[in-house]
Amino acid sequence: MCWKQVITNNTKDMKRELLLLLVALLPMVASSYDVQIDGIYYDFSGDNATVTYQKYQNDYYVSDYSGEVVIPESVTYGGKTYSVTSIGYRAFYGCSGLTSVTIPNSVTSIGEEAFRGCTSLTSVTIPNSVTSIGNYAFDCCTSLTSITIGNSVTSIGYRAFSGCTSLTSVTIPNSMTSIGSQAFYGTGWYKAQPNGILYLDNWLIGYKETKPTGNVAINSGTRGIANAAFKDCSGLTSVTIPNSVTSIGESAFDCCTSLTSITIGNSVTSIGYRAFSGCTSLTSSRTA
Repeated sequence: MCWKQVITNNTKDMKRELLLLLVALLPMVASSYDVQIDGIYYDFSGDNATVTYQKYQNDYYVSDYSGEVVIPESVTYGGKTYSVTSIGYRAFYGCSGLTSVTIPNSVTSIGEEAFRGCTSLTSVTIPNSVTSIGNYAFDCCTSLTSITIGNSVTSIGYRAFSGCTSLTSVTIPNSMTSIGSQAFYGTGWYKAQPNGILYLDNWLIGYKETKPTGNVAINSGTRGIANAAFKDCSGLTSVTIPNSVTSIGESAFDCCTSLTSITIGNSVTSIGYRAFSGCTSLTSSRTA
């Protein structure tokens, strides 16, 4: 009876330890998607579908997308039709074999890191239905040479296209109201002025290497100033913003501690959070 009791207890302990181990391993191989249809993974919410990643395994987001992927406008499952309205967080993250993707007109948002690290992706057309592109959405897509941004996009997130070293063509639509800090960092092709200030199409997006100092007159025709464009430029003393500018981004002049005066054009309709925070020497501001 003593041996039997010991064996029984040991068996119970082993089962308990095995159960605990299985529970611990579950997050390492967690499935993300609700359903897979024609090789694309989706999550459902209400009447809408979001393109998502395959699984989360060993601290990595894993998907097996490769080659050419065509995302449909809608999918049918269980007798119900869902509209594909978004590309979710890390949906195509690290899919180095992905070469092209077709985004339908039903999609309104591209999530954070959606295509991050898709190193074989060469071109993308973002349809007019899309209104926002998330942080790091196309970060380090090193083969991406051109991007067409639909005319309904209003915001591009932080470092959305950073590290896209082959990028040679981008057109910013007139609908744009916000471009995140370092959105095009490391692309190396935008237009730099003699004072080192960087312009992308009709947006001022920052500076190249040396922080601007002294008096700065922003180019006529500029429509917007990106988030954190002049942040921590402690040697900047005055700025003239032309009438063409309609938007000043978040933290655009944050901690420009020597900035004493700023002239703001009369077309500005939005000034972002903390745009002039920490400008401790600012004594004069006026509308042109």
